[in-house]
Amino acid sequence: MNENIFDDNWKVWIWSNIGRGCDKDGVFKILIDKGFEYEVIKQELNYEPSIALDQIENPLIDESGRNRRFFVPNSNKVNTDHADIYTIDDFLNKEECQHIIELMQHDLRPSTVTNETQPDKYFRTSKTFDFQNCDDLLAAEIDIRISRMLGINPSFSEEIQGQLYGVGEEFKAHTDWFTPGTDEFQTHAGKRGQRSWTFMIYLNDVEEGGETEFVEIGKSITPKTGKAVFWNNLHPDGQPNQETMHHALPVIKGTKAVITKWFRLNGIGEMDIKTNAELVPNFTTRGFKKSQMPESIYKEIKSFLDDNKSMAEEEQQSLDFLLNESIHPTVMIELPAELKQKTADALQEIVEEWGGVEIVVTSVYGIRCYHEGTSLRAHRDTTDTHILSAIINLDQDVEEEWPLEIEDNAYRTHQVYLRPGEMLLYESARLLHGRKTPLNGKFYCNLFVHFKPVSDEWRTPGA
Repeated sequence: MNENIFDDNWKVWIWSNIGRGCDKDGVFKILIDKGFEYEVIKQELNYEPSIALDQIENPLIDESGRNRRFFVPNSNKVNTDHADIYTIDDFLNKEECQHIIELMQHDLRPSTVTNETQPDKYFRTSKTFDFQNCDDLLAAEIDIRISRMLGINPSFSEEIQGQLYGVGEEFKAHTDWFTPGTDEFQTHAGKRGQRSWTFMIYLNDVEEGGETEFVEIGKSITPKTGKAVFWNNLHPDGQPNQETMHHALPVIKGTKAVITKWFRLNGIGEMDIKTNAELVPNFTTRGFKKSQMPESIYKEIKSFLDDNKSMAEEEQQSLDFLLNESIHPTVMIELPAELKQKTADALQEIVEEWGGVEIVVTSVYGIRCYHEGTSLRAHRDTTDTHILSAIINLDQDVEEEWPLEIEDNAYRTHQVYLRPGEMLLYESARLLHGRKTPLNGKFYCNLFVHFKPVSDEWRTPGA
């Protein structure tokens, strides 16, 4: 085709991408590939490429607000080619949902629509709770967890909003994106840019009704406590996707409570905030599990530790996650090769059953002993070798328990306490973990064992 004019949709796409720092040469190249005339592009951008068009590499501009390195743990894609729609079961637990529902009972207001010319006064009949007007730590944490789940910088988002539906209340078929070229768009998207992703969480089971129906594609999602549904409101080229039209069906019996967070094309800094480690696929739902070390191998390693404490040597290698290292250095006691292999063999079947994948051992570290005052910065392990791992507590002399703080696959933080003979199985490259509380005691001795899947296919989800 040969295009000689940009409509409002294309102008929004152009200036949204340039506004967030995309290379003008790359934008120029994409528009040429889309069939627009050179002079038309030059006039709109007030710019000519600095190099020949055939030398401009495909910039892989994120034209829809979805980062190219996209992976969300525990998500399931709705079976449709017309839109990117996903669900996650149990993104919030029951206690979190109940807390938010109780919080939302106060300061509710009638829900509104952004199209002020909407003639149907019954188009949206729910009530809304504005979280920006309250000071609640859990609500603030959930807001951030949603951004981290999608891997989008929070500055590219709106604050979460709550909606409460009673019997007969609904939000009729609508889209979340703003119509380009309208007063609605100018008012609500002129600075922040178009809405890209929507992330919604059901806070309760609805006795009857209240489904979210994507009317154009014939897909319906039933509310379930803690379940999240999220979708990209735009096509890959950044144009609004009419197929994302959805209807919050009337509640027939009971009530329905949800929270919603919308993302925009404009923000401060880089949109994509996920690290390479976060693009490693998850093999388990939660991401970690506390377990008991097989007794026979534990006793053998513990006996070796007791007999060889004099062999402990101060670690020389730089451990960037270890704080207070110069004051409280760690020591390492090397295991003989035969005992390392016995340890790996004893754990392999256990870890395979937990992770649901065939694995190969990549390293069995020696016994590392920490001393009073040590703390560990939150970190993720190497993505090449430390995929499914085990921390084994061998021995300790502490005044108080020394917790490992670890995030799960929903970015929720937990404190895990291990006693001698206990171990933690964990997805060590994916999950942020550390010990920010300084050790209060004489020593704390751990053994680390790391595995990776035999097949390299695990690398593809977040590539």
